[in-house]
Amino acid sequence: MLRLIALPLALLSLTACVGTTTAGSGPPATDPASSPAAATSSGAPRATPSASPSTETASEDPQSSGGTALTTIWVDSTWSVEERSEDLCAVSAVVSPFTLTGDRQHVMCGPTAADTMACAIDGPDDTVTCIVDPLAKKAIRFRSPALAAGTDVSPREGEAIPLYVALPDGVNCAPITHDHDQHFGGQFSWYRCEDGSELLTPDEIDATFERGEPWVVQRSRDQQAPEATAVTAAIFAQYEG
Repeated sequence: MLRLIALPLALLSLTACVGTTTAGSGPPATDPASSPAAATSSGAPRATPSASPSTETASEDPQSSGGTALTTIWVDSTWSVEERSEDLCAVSAVVSPFTLTGDRQHVMCGPTAADTMACAIDGPDDTVTCIVDPLAKKAIRFRSPALAAGTDVSPREGEAIPLYVALPDGVNCAPITHDHDQHFGGQFSWYRCEDGSELLTPDEIDATFERGEPWVVQRSRDQQAPEATAVTAAIFAQYEG
């Protein structure tokens, strides 16, 4: 598994979509084509255990139900959207690891530096929207004749990974692009949290999560031994078009 994640994005019809299931009842998909994913912004809005960064809320309290809420979001009118002129999907396209479905409707486009996590045709003609930073609610939009024409899309490998996860204390943790830091026990961390803590994994990003009921992560503070921590909600991309 590569130790970095490549991602690209865009958007037009600003529509929000949120759905929730409980861990165990929905299918986790697979992992990024190149490796771990887009960095997040420190001043990003916090998703509490019952809310996603969109304006809607998860339908159940996973802490009381004993499970992890699997929630989906898409770009809505509250997001900041940057218009791009380049068709990033003409450069490269791979099925996004940040969706539960693992279908060709959601892709990552362009080079790693483009930071796209999940792109979909969600506007008239060939308009594409890509999630870049779900916590800061940032997206990009461009026209992609290549994607609309059915350009080759590479499959993804591994399991689905969340755009971000919410922990019981209300802290969110999101993927980073590179991991050059030292961690407890020589492990790796592809998810960093808003309070400075990190989620450890022996190696691959999708091994960050023990996918039971609830999901469990190994959370480390200040490079100290990690504590097993339940995941309140795991948030994935999903455009309902």
